[in-house]
Amino acid sequence: MIKTIGIFLLCSSISVSGVYYSEKIKIAAKILNEYIKLAEFIKNKIMYDSCALYKIYKSYNSQILYERGFINTAVNNEVYENKLRIMFPELDTQDILNITVFFNELGKSHHKESEVTLCDKYINLFSNSLKTYKEKLNMKAQLYKKISIIISIATAIILI
Repeated sequence: MIKTIGIFLLCSSISVSGVYYSEKIKIAAKILNEYIKLAEFIKNKIMYDSCALYKIYKSYNSQILYERGFINTAVNNEVYENKLRIMFPELDTQDILNITVFFNELGKSHHKESEVTLCDKYINLFSNSLKTYKEKLNMKAQLYKKISIIISIATAIILI
């Protein structure tokens, strides 16, 4: 009886780990998509409204960026690499670095054209990263789920 329960717990934990890594890729793609939308929103606000950055951040509506605390961090002009690593552990190091550099460079030039150019540059960078995450999602996410199930079944067979 105890052996059966142990096998069940081991197999379920292996299966859950596969689902976890698969979901991690999905969440990273969703976060990057939100940053693309935010950069486009900032670009439009700079071009047409000439708003201050903190007002732009406050007016942006994104559940995941609010929940993780990014919007408040941006409003307070405290976008640091280590803070973002804690907020978004799903993202790669290069994406964290790009986000950090973008939000620290934003608002420094005081020229509309250069700010819009900066937004365009990072929209392209974020879009390329999103494309990479979507490729990972198509290739690896399903693989993680299937392999974890196969390994858990194999483990159960070996232990029985």
